[in-house]
Amino acid sequence: MPVTWTIIAVTVAVFVLVQHGLSGVTLSGATLAGSVQPPPYTDPVQWLTAIFLHASILHIGVNMYSLYVLGMIVEPAGQPGQYLALYLGAGIGGNAVAAYTEAANTVSIGASGAIFGLVGAVLVMAIWRPGAQRSALVRWVLMILVINAVIDVATPDISIAAHAGGFVAGVLLALLLRYGRPRVAY
Repeated sequence: MPVTWTIIAVTVAVFVLVQHGLSGVTLSGATLAGSVQPPPYTDPVQWLTAIFLHASILHIGVNMYSLYVLGMIVEPAGQPGQYLALYLGAGIGGNAVAAYTEAANTVSIGASGAIFGLVGAVLVMAIWRPGAQRSALVRWVLMILVINAVIDVATPDISIAAHAGGFVAGVLLALLLRYGRPRVAY
């Protein structure tokens, strides 16, 4: 899982640099500079940078643990470049949806849109699997979505738009990349 570990390392490094002021930027400054913001303040570069910013140890802890678990499933199913494109593309997609659908005074940071994109990729990977494996993967994805829907509704500071947008972007990118589809030798 070299790509997953690299993403985790970069995200944790950014968190430490920002939290401890080692980057010369405060958390509020980094958040405003790198966060997803609604129009007319939105900048597509921020849709990428926001993936690597986190507000608290709990925020980064939950996201990086989720990335680790999903990375064990998703990363080995494709090529490293595909996996990175899937992760970043889903995060960018989720953040773009958040930028255009959330309240005008909202800023958004975190990797959860990208992580929900990996959940979407697992759903697509289920398509390529035989019956019992397909059913187990679909049940697992549905369980993750139901649990997170409850958490999203119960927690006011969670970006439901980024989660939903990341999931949809992950499904679309996984289909486009044919991610996890077994190769047939002729």
